Amino acid sequence: MTISVIDNKYVYITGSIHKSFHGGHNYCDFTYSELSQWINHISTTLGFDLDGAILQNVEFGVNLRDPPVRPDTFIKSVIQYKSNCFEKMRNRKNKSLPGKDCTLNQFRIKLYNKGRQYSDYTEDEILRYELSIKTRDYFKSAKIGINTLDDLLVKPNLEAVGEKLISTYKDILIYDHRIEDCSLNNRERGFLNLAKYPDYWIDLKEKNFHAYKYKRRQFKNVLKKHLGETIQDKIQEAISQKWLELLSN
Repeated sequence: MTISVIDNKYVYITGSIHKSFHGGHNYCDFTYSELSQWINHISTTLGFDLDGAILQNVEFGVNLRDPPVRPDTFIKSVIQYKSNCFEKMRNRKNKSLPGKDCTLNQFRIKLYNKGRQYSDYTEDEILRYELSIKTRDYFKSAKIGINTLDDLLVKPNLEAVGEKLISTYKDILIYDHRIEDCSLNNRERGFLNLAKYPDYWIDLKEKNFHAYKYKRRQFKNVLKKHLGETIQDKIQEAISQKWLELLSN
């Protein structure tokens, strides 16, 4: 984390609060009480009012330790967010990272293998799901009252963020490889063999948007019909439970 003082008047803080609190790593949990401790400590140390500390961008997410599906298997299954494709994740130096992301105007969705990222420190399987908010307009359009550091201490605001984590996740199209062992008819099997690839959806949307929306519903219905609870459902429940756990501690 970097703290800069400009003109003896402005304090500019960049970096990860999570890493700052935990000594440089973020593969562990970061709870509400730890967030509160850090915010109050930095405010007291630097002597500024929390309600005057404007947030420019912020990241929210969960680390799912030993998730119901192995992180790499799950990440390979991710196809699209709405009609936006996921790309291979890269850092600022353009180095490949073990995950995928989807970048939009106001935010970025990240899904990656946090355990592999920190393999020198942990042997655990850790799936990271995260929303990286790039502009305050995101909170305004989502009707979430987050604008300053002080707003991060208001639990209803964080509960609303948790709801956005889930609603955004629900709009991700995710394949479930277990379907290949099910008794599919020829039409279903042929459809899924195409639909598990992003290019199918890109081409379909360009040719016929109404068919694109219909096929998305069909895709999810076929998975539900044969599997009942999909890997998407299992990870969604894990995300919801983890967010509640973080807010409660």
